[in-house]
Amino acid sequence: MKLLAEYDCQEAEDFEWDWETFEDDFTFHFDKVFPKREIGMIAEGHGWMKRSGHRPVCTLTAASALRKAIPASGDVSIRVYKAKDSDKGVHLAINTCHHDVPMWGQEWTYIVRPKYMEGVG
Repeated sequence: MKLLAEYDCQEAEDFEWDWETFEDDFTFHFDKVFPKREIGMIAEGHGWMKRSGHRPVCTLTAASALRKAIPASGDVSIRVYKAKDSDKGVHLAINTCHHDVPMWGQEWTYIVRPKYMEGVG
């Protein structure tokens, strides 16, 4: 996996500036990997209950996809990676860390192309 963008809520000196920079970086990479904006999402280990699941294939902007991938409340730190494997093809892997999941590597959202959603669920 290759780290593409990172936002650390604990180190952000200027929330709006740091968030806008992160969101711009995410949008750039999202648009390169998903030029048609048609995606599926697979979640693993979300929240204190470690829930997993998926969102059906839909067309989203980068900002909308990011909002769906991260917790809506509280401070969250985010790392976005580009990866490729046989199960998900070329995809973006979003790792989040926050008060319910304080350790990196436990909560993941994978944004994948539609064909990799077949058989999910």
